[in-house]
Amino acid sequence: MPSTLFYEPPNIGEDKIYVPPRGASEGPLQTLIPVFVDVETYMNKARGISLESMTLRQYVLASYLTAMAVAIGEDSPIYIKTTKGKLDDAGEAVVELLTELAQDDKYVFVAHNAAFDIRILRFMLGIPQPRHVWCTVEGAMGAWPEYPGGFGLMN
Repeated sequence: MPSTLFYEPPNIGEDKIYVPPRGASEGPLQTLIPVFVDVETYMNKARGISLESMTLRQYVLASYLTAMAVAIGEDSPIYIKTTKGKLDDAGEAVVELLTELAQDDKYVFVAHNAAFDIRILRFMLGIPQPRHVWCTVEGAMGAWPEYPGGFGLMN
């Protein structure tokens, strides 16, 4: 086993692949149904549309949603692409569903850098602030505070 492996999967035999369950296995989040969300937005450094040169508020006003992935509980992910920020009917249906789930105490919205993704949901799609949010960046920082190099998707 590599030394970077933090989780030892149960012994289930060589002919099977272990897929860990989604969601928390303990603590207050274990009773909530996860709503995994990942948003992608338009960025154009040449035109000055970048988080490197703008505040988040300025970026949200200048950018638009290009794609989004959503998975609820154990369901397979739903992938949505936009045309310059415009959703098709299927995308609008997902926004309606997320709007309902955001106000339901049974669900927790999970995202990597949730502060960004939730703001995009709120300000670009009109989804209300979810009642429960879990940020995987903050979770990783709490679990491994000494980890060098940060907690971005690239490391």
